[in-house]
Amino acid sequence: MAWYEGSMTNAAGQLINILSDKLPNNENWEIVDTPNTNEKVYGHKYNGNRDFCVYVKDNQADFATIEIWDDWDAESHVGVGNSLIYASGTYTLRIRRTVTQWGLRLTDNCFVFVNKANGWGYYI
Repeated sequence: MAWYEGSMTNAAGQLINILSDKLPNNENWEIVDTPNTNEKVYGHKYNGNRDFCVYVKDNQADFATIEIWDDWDAESHVGVGNSLIYASGTYTLRIRRTVTQWGLRLTDNCFVFVNKANGWGYYI
């Protein structure tokens, strides 16, 4: 397990800058694709096989939209297989960003992004 922390603003692109810098520090995480500006897809793999992908759309202020997919087609820039896109039927999954300090807990299996000022934690 690793712990990272720093400061951020609520501007678009802040979250993917943090995740792109820190997730590849763990051998089970990789950057799979960059579909559009301020969007990244991170793959999680175990024993060399990809388990799932996390699509982060960080292209607006205040929050990033999250999608979780079985896999990702980097040629077509689309998720493949089962997905988790909505919570409670129609609400998108989001990570809120404010001007604050952040923390990131990174393990072989998951990451937890923490907005330290508000005490919000997001388990992926």
